Amino acid sequence: MSRALQRQLLAVSLGTLMVPALAVAREKPDWNLQEAPAAKVAPKTTTQTSAPAPVKAEDPVLLEADAIEQGDEAGVLIAKGNVTARNNGRTVRADQINYNQNTGIVKAFGHVTVVNADGSTTFADELTLDDELSSGVAGNFASKFADGSTLAANAVITREGDRKLMSQAVYTACPICKDGKTKPSWIIRARRAMQNERTESIVYNDVVFEVKGVPVLYIPYFAHGDPSAGRRSGLLQPKPGESSRNGYFIEQPYLQVIDASSDITITPIISQYINPVLQLDYRRKFYSGGLFLNGSVTKEKFFGKRGEKFGESDWRGHIFGNGEFKINDTWNWGFTAESASDDLYLFRYRIGQENLQAGLVRPQASRLMSQLYVQGQSDRFYVRSLSAVFQDLVPGERRKNVPRVAPLVEGTYRWLIGPMNGRLDVSGSAVSLMRTEGRLDSLRGNIGATWRGTQLLPGGLVLEPMAMVRGDYFDYSTGSNTGAVSTIPLKADSFGRGLGLASVDLRWPFIRPGNRFNLTLEPRMSLSVASKDDQQSRLGL
Repeated sequence: MSRALQRQLLAVSLGTLMVPALAVAREKPDWNLQEAPAAKVAPKTTTQTSAPAPVKAEDPVLLEADAIEQGDEAGVLIAKGNVTARNNGRTVRADQINYNQNTGIVKAFGHVTVVNADGSTTFADELTLDDELSSGVAGNFASKFADGSTLAANAVITREGDRKLMSQAVYTACPICKDGKTKPSWIIRARRAMQNERTESIVYNDVVFEVKGVPVLYIPYFAHGDPSAGRRSGLLQPKPGESSRNGYFIEQPYLQVIDASSDITITPIISQYINPVLQLDYRRKFYSGGLFLNGSVTKEKFFGKRGEKFGESDWRGHIFGNGEFKINDTWNWGFTAESASDDLYLFRYRIGQENLQAGLVRPQASRLMSQLYVQGQSDRFYVRSLSAVFQDLVPGERRKNVPRVAPLVEGTYRWLIGPMNGRLDVSGSAVSLMRTEGRLDSLRGNIGATWRGTQLLPGGLVLEPMAMVRGDYFDYSTGSNTGAVSTIPLKADSFGRGLGLASVDLRWPFIRPGNRFNLTLEPRMSLSVASKDDQQSRLGL
């Protein structure tokens, strides 16, 4: 009989065979688990029933194998050869599966793999469950969760289907090297552990933390969320460090999950030389966008490079925030908020500005910027508008010259028009800059149009004509310039100008492809004519 004809399908009442199962590991994890002797595993459970388990019509298990036969013992079905069983999104693969219809006991042998609906995977040499498929015993258990983390133990007892009691347990979230030569960066090793699927937690007793195979910390009790449970409240990984200003310090974040779309991280920072700092991070997702807020607060004096303190003790802190929200498929709006209590606060407390990448524009690293903006974009146009204020972290005259932008508006629209694959871009912009202490206030606006064409001529010549017209308007005013670097008196003024430009560009590119690079030689000739700008000298103001 051909192998294809030997394949058989059978729906049997294995009930919850696909529940996360106890297992005997096919291969031990790549780190050493041999400190404690493996627990002896009962060959089978002793639960008996007086009658065969009733067949349930709902949720049958689909059993596929090279051959399915009746065993020597009455009521035992044996599936052999590339056995696959599927139910409710879960899959079990093994070389052989035995199902006792009288006792309900299910056994899987040889290269057993259990893939649960959440993606977690258990590997085993042998799997045995009782008549309710909720209790059993296994040895050398190992399970890989959907996030890549691994949990293993020398012996496991499953009770009530949702609690696994483990002896000599090991857990790591690091990837396991297939060659077995490299140990995980860190592991948790415990004398006892319990995985509770109902509370979605894993609890350890007599815990040793190892880094690169070296024990570094012992604690009698430790717990964390089940990797399959998703986001949960709890302590995050601490961040120790050392600096000349702060001495030794440690950051201990705590994540508090508020709901499915928001959370807050509370991080106390304890340092050797300075008072503690409390840092908060708030995140929230909306259907149309997201919001992020970050801040810190402390009460401390100023301090220098070696932790020496001076001045008065005062409340100090910072706040960063950004959000962006979708209006429709074309338009969105957003904001950024950035402020610090003093110039060197961020530097002294090692608060990075890596989160300050949101917004339409970014200032220099020595400035903070708060902005409110709206922008729209399609395949033909782009428009943006924003208002902004700055905080200069460098004292002196430069700080006095920092403007407020209220507002800036820019827009461009493109048409495909004219000969030679012509493109016409019409653009305009306007910006108002306001300063204090007698500095220059200004208003600028412009509108222009640019047409470009591209034509490929015989012989590979490329002809690109261009024509541009633009009109600008400037208005500036100021009071006294006392205290500024320049002593030149300024007065209110306004003027406009018009500009025009036409050019023809002729290129003849030669390209020689190579194995490592391409060589391009391009003789080029350009002819341009432009109007005279009589107002250029006035722009220096």
